[in-house]
Amino acid sequence: MTHCQKCGTQYDNEDVYCRKCGDKLPSGCFIATACYGIESEEVNIFRHYGDNTLLKYKIGRKFVNFYYNTSPPIADFISNKPLIKKCVRVGLYPIKEMVK
Repeated sequence: MTHCQKCGTQYDNEDVYCRKCGDKLPSGCFIATACYGIESEEVNIFRHYGDNTLLKYKIGRKFVNFYYNTSPPIADFISNKPLIKKCVRVGLYPIKEMVK
């Protein structure tokens, strides 16, 4: 379970919209979404890479499955911690540049 960034309501990873406020919920790139925001260029880069590269290969699908199972609580933890978000953005930057 993770929480809506707008109203804080808990939601399941399968939900697309928050049941309380109706806000669109992050899909797939949980950690990048927590750091950059749902409509950011960075999230689109990571989502495109996952959809168009990782999901083509068995090992990529295993990684995506692992990520979907482990990343929501991490994203939930960092979502309201600006300093941690900044540190994660620094760590994601080289990955983003490689997959762009």
